[in-house]
Order: sequence, then structure tokens, then C-alpha cells
Amino acid sequence: MKNGKWKAQLQVNGETMPLNPFVSQMVASIILGMVSPLKGLPENVETITVTVKKLKE
Repeated sequence: MKNGKWKAQLQVNGETMPLNPFVSQMVASIILGMVSPLKGLPENVETITVTVKKLKE
């Protein structure tokens, strides 16, 4: 999964935030590092979607 180039995209409140190539690759590497040890992960991963939502108090 870590082989090859990956591109990350960041959206805040539905609006795409610009990321330069270095930051995009860094974000992708961090996510891949967190996901790669998970059991049951498919062998051929094409996309990973992570959603973070603020909880209501």
C-alpha cells in the first residue's frame, strides 16, 4: 500500500483547501501509516476516506 505516489485532498465545511504537493504527500503518508496496520484491510487500496466532525455539546 505504501508503494506508489498518493495525493491527499482536504475539505473543510465542504470547501476544498489548497495543498501544495509536499503537504499533500505528507498528509497521505500520515493517513497511510495509521491505516496500514489494520487487520482486514483490502490488498488493493485505491482510496481512503476519513471524516472528522465536531460533536455537539
